Amino acid sequence: MRQFAGWVITSLGWVLVWVFGIVGVYVLLGSTHYTNGAIGPILNIVAIPVGASLIFIGRAIRGKGLLWLALRRRARRKQGLDW
Repeated sequence: MRQFAGWVITSLGWVLVWVFGIVGVYVLLGSTHYTNGAIGPILNIVAIPVGASLIFIGRAIRGKGLLWLALRRRARRKQGLDW
């Protein structure tokens, strides 16, 4: 269940990053009606960091994040199992 929850959270993060990254490109190119309003840039400023955070949180839940692996290596080194 933990693996599935981590996968869902990571996937949601990737969707946020990609979708709003593409929206940001369209806003920069002036191809949308959001260029005159603040909705497009605000969505990009908020959604991309939130999406990146969800990616890291999902990877940590699944036990595949860099911090999780580093902590496991440290614990094994303290026990004398790794060099």
